[in-house]
Amino acid sequence: MRDATEPSPVAVQLARMPRVVETLLAQHVPDAGSRCRGCGLPGTGSAYLRWPCSLWLIADTARRLLASRN
Repeated sequence: MRDATEPSPVAVQLARMPRVVETLLAQHVPDAGSRCRGCGLPGTGSAYLRWPCSLWLIADTARRLLASRN
């Protein structure tokens, strides 16, 4: 079992791809209603997930991992 204080394995892998991390963080931003612009309802373009979405949280963890290495 993984310790809750450890970063997720996905974040660890993403930290090896700084451009992907920055793209995710740039695309998954809140709209005026605090919904994630990057997580749109398929086929409609309407944001439907609350921000911060899980992808943003994982990418943010990866960004912090990157920063701690530098």
